[in-house]
Amino acid sequence: MGNILFHLQFPPPTLPETLVFDMFFESLDGWFQQVWNSATATLSANHVQLHAIASINSRALLQKSPYYPVVTPTWAKARTLKAKVRIVNTTNSGERFRIFTGNSDTPIGFGFLIENTKLYGRSGNGTLENIIELEQLPAAPYDLLRNLRAEFTPGSKVIFYVDDILKGELTTRLPTGTDGAVLFAWLEAWAINAFTRDLYVSQFRLTQEV
Repeated sequence: MGNILFHLQFPPPTLPETLVFDMFFESLDGWFQQVWNSATATLSANHVQLHAIASINSRALLQKSPYYPVVTPTWAKARTLKAKVRIVNTTNSGERFRIFTGNSDTPIGFGFLIENTKLYGRSGNGTLENIIELEQLPAAPYDLLRNLRAEFTPGSKVIFYVDDILKGELTTRLPTGTDGAVLFAWLEAWAINAFTRDLYVSQFRLTQEV
């Protein structure tokens, strides 16, 4: 009996799917925009600028929330937020910058907060929130670039990186369920007191396991 050659064909391996939202701010089409007290959100060639004027509670807010996403956003899946930002501040108190995924007001979700010359990591479960100091910023006035990354593991922790250096983690008051999960991005510059504030964002990237 001659040699018989069997050819077995297997399907190619499949990689796990990932929900990806990656924005370089070529446009603000599809973004929810809201401003108070003459604040502005302005596009340039390589960033969006959120500008709060020297007026109490001047505030510029951008949100991205797809109405009918193909994949259901949820806090039951791993999620990562990445953003490259420039922060311009003129005084040592009264500034509020928020770079967040989820509803930052409730709050439910996780991300970064800058207040009173400190950079914090932040998480919330819709009822209570938790913060951790990641960096003491220089005395104002300052003009800083930061590469921010937050990695969320459902039911376990959020870990925070600044310029690719691990700075801290939170393990309590983490988001669960689906409330707020469709709010992919929350970007905000807020003048609590009457001094100008500027947040420049050149890239915002969100990924979620499917």
